[in-house]
Amino acid sequence: MGGRAHRSEELDDCTVDYATFRENNDHTPLLKGLPEDRCQCPHTAPGTEALQFGPTLEVRPTSEAIMKNLQATQKASG
Repeated sequence: MGGRAHRSEELDDCTVDYATFRENNDHTPLLKGLPEDRCQCPHTAPGTEALQFGPTLEVRPTSEAIMKNLQATQKASG
């Protein structure tokens, strides 16, 4: 998935994510494997740029699923 920049840092028990989406992409495949194949974290910033703060223990499963599915997508297309 191109057109995406992402940075994530853990601060104590909080995870801070900043993401920029430069292209329209369907992110649904990246959430496969999560309950209802959907992100379980609340989102406060929709749009092409997002700054999110969330409890690390709740954010971690979503981040791990996204990375696993992103790697599988890249292997399939490469």
